[in-house]
Amino acid sequence: MGTQTDFWLLLHNLAEATREEGRESAARQAHLEESFGAMPEATRREISRDFRLVLAELSNFEPAWLRLSLTRSSPLESCTSAISGIGDSH
Repeated sequence: MGTQTDFWLLLHNLAEATREEGRESAARQAHLEESFGAMPEATRREISRDFRLVLAELSNFEPAWLRLSLTRSSPLESCTSAISGIGDSH
């Protein structure tokens, strides 16, 4: 098990990687589809399991995320502070 913010930092990194796939959603989709399709079948199966797990968990968490994001002292604020401070110590 990682630290309290590991999941959120990885989510932030995933969002950054998604943005790097292209400026337009259609371009990102095309590039991701092409690269996924080029992977070996066993790799695609494993990634598909990971994708479904993360998508389901994020979907299940969405109501709490919305509720917590509307409160003044939500855990998301401390996570945002932690993310914005990445690299400050270097």
